[in-house]
Amino acid sequence: MSHILNRQQTFRAHSGTELDAKSWLTEAPLCMLMNNPDPDVSKKPNAPVLYGGMGRSHLDSGSVASPNRETEAMHNGSDVVSTWSLLNTASCASCASRHHGGSVRMVFSRHAGVVIVCGDTDEAAARIAHVLHNDPATGVIHHADAGYEIAIECAAAQTLNLPMVAAMQEQGKA
Repeated sequence: MSHILNRQQTFRAHSGTELDAKSWLTEAPLCMLMNNPDPDVSKKPNAPVLYGGMGRSHLDSGSVASPNRETEAMHNGSDVVSTWSLLNTASCASCASRHHGGSVRMVFSRHAGVVIVCGDTDEAAARIAHVLHNDPATGVIHHADAGYEIAIECAAAQTLNLPMVAAMQEQGKA
């Protein structure tokens, strides 16, 4: 029964550039699993290793661009869904995707998706907070940049630092 985890053994989170797993594809999940029992990383190193996750394809504010259906009437003609996956990656999403969508045929739509792995570490908590704030904020920014008043008001209410919010506040003070 050598495969049973000895909870008295101390595990350390991975550091450095050498692989602990067989490939880079399996390195990230291994690192996340090793973070939980590391007393320097985890809040409860002796608790069971539990991981959950959340994932979505059609996010909060227009991350589906179907030019013949959703985004053809954007005030500024923009269609930024193709960069949404990069923005979610920059926000520390565990996995971000960009794909063509089903119901409107391959060339007529672009979708973005995001997955966040949730664990018992400060890093996981920060990742969740970043992605769940930045993803909808990106949609608000996109619509504010296109000139939608309601998006500019929402950006101001959420204290997003945007030029159009500053201009609105200057006009309000004048």
